[in-house]
Amino acid sequence: MDKDNPYDEHGSSHINNDDYHPYDESNCIKKSKSDDRGTIVLIVGIGAILLSIPFAIFGLPLSIVALVMGSKIKDISNLAQAGWILGIIGIVVSSLSIIISFMIF
Repeated sequence: MDKDNPYDEHGSSHINNDDYHPYDESNCIKKSKSDDRGTIVLIVGIGAILLSIPFAIFGLPLSIVALVMGSKIKDISNLAQAGWILGIIGIVVSSLSIIISFMIF
């Protein structure tokens, strides 16, 4: 039998499949609840950034929500840490946008 060809001349395979278990969950990556919450914090942080300039009145509360939610789990999840940082940026940008709009009008 050739090393590159696992089949013999009759077409039958001599591969040992004893180590393969298709329903073995020990090698699966398990998601934790902090990953889901981190994704939610990141989405809220992105929404806060997107709304902070055109609709600062909506961007500021979303930024605060991202900051509060992200502060609880930012040490566990990288996504939550990114959402927390976006919440801080959103608070600054929303506050500046509100101040500038009051100065103009």
